Amino acid sequence: RDPDGRSFIPAALPDPDLQEVAAAQERHDPSAMPSYRMAALAADFYPSVLRGTRDGETTLFAPDRIGAWLDYFSNENTIYAISNRIGSIAAERALPADGGAVLELGGGLGSGAEAFLQRFAESGRLSAIRSYRFTEAVPSFLRRGQRRISGQFPGAPVAFGRLDMDRPFGEAGIGEGAFALVYGVNTLHVARDLEFTLAQIVRALERGGRIVLSECVRPFPGRPVCVEFIFNLLEAFRAPRLVEPWRPNGGFLTPEQWIAALEACGFRDVTIYPDIARIREICPSFIAAAIVAVRA
Repeated sequence: RDPDGRSFIPAALPDPDLQEVAAAQERHDPSAMPSYRMAALAADFYPSVLRGTRDGETTLFAPDRIGAWLDYFSNENTIYAISNRIGSIAAERALPADGGAVLELGGGLGSGAEAFLQRFAESGRLSAIRSYRFTEAVPSFLRRGQRRISGQFPGAPVAFGRLDMDRPFGEAGIGEGAFALVYGVNTLHVARDLEFTLAQIVRALERGGRIVLSECVRPFPGRPVCVEFIFNLLEAFRAPRLVEPWRPNGGFLTPEQWIAALEACGFRDVTIYPDIARIREICPSFIAAAIVAVRA
């Protein structure tokens, strides 16, 4: 690393046989293959995106790639299902015993809501969900998420609608103090202005309501996380509004940054499950966690 903070590789990196790596994963656990395929897609697009001849958002989310995203954002994909499972367990514990209304942000293709509702069904608490508002900004994702959830949970009190978390929630008909729980899976780290979005969440929550965010958490500041290889192609991921000291970079936040962000924006009693800060020295590659906080 030079005085300007730039890092250099002192020698050429090994050139592994990628087909051999993929074949080994297929033999070990084929359910993880969607993540490998998505990484391969990103690798193909990097040269043109870095040259400026292609746009990362348009390239990654082109209509002919929706199938790859369906496979990736799925509870059948072992790697992604971990985030959904951790988030659903934390949410089931966070919703008050007498139940309440739930708002999901960035519901995407519906796998987070699927895991959420399945968890409540398993625990016998599905009736505790008085209403579930599934929201998503991308219309094609919203339609597919609605089909998934409506088909699997036909009797659940789920409503569907478009919501852009970078815009005032009132524009999407979200009332003040209307929800006991606001939920999101790998969503808030791409908020253009996290301070603004958290303020909108505070407005949407009833007093004492909770936020549950299932997020990839950066164990150490300044250290890359593997899935950033895919999402660094997206400008929304790379270049949000920065706020010192808790939003110093785009992408994922550390445990300390999440705690500082939530406490600065109207929340208290922030808890992270599992405790990434405690386990990161012995398990630095575990990055999935649920961040839970109470509206102050």
